[in-house]
Amino acid sequence: MADFDYIATREDARQILLEFGGAEPGLLFTHKVAGGYDPAAGGGTPTTTTMAAIGVTFAYSNGATTREGSLIQQGDLQAFVAALDLSGNPLLAPVKPDTCLASDGHTYTVENVKALAPTGIAVLYEIQLRR
Repeated sequence: MADFDYIATREDARQILLEFGGAEPGLLFTHKVAGGYDPAAGGGTPTTTTMAAIGVTFAYSNGATTREGSLIQQGDLQAFVAALDLSGNPLLAPVKPDTCLASDGHTYTVENVKALAPTGIAVLYEIQLRR
């Protein structure tokens, strides 16, 4: 049996999300990392990384109450995010507690991330967002 090309599938997922509304305005993830101690500042200097992502969000369907490791609350969104950015470069996987500026103009916190990565190559991220 021939090996399946997950690199091409990752690009296909990116193109499908672009075609069906995932690019504009898209999703903007912010990742903060506590920096090393800076004696001049008297503390740590955090580093912030912002990533524009191709993705779409949906309200969870009625009856969805749990997800592995987390409860789904009213107002939570389900996001499907391409593993490649607009330029086609790999996207750094969002993690809890990154924030996400969604296309509805609201800022959400990443609660849960599930990578679709059958062979270790991320194709798509399914993300639970909470306001």
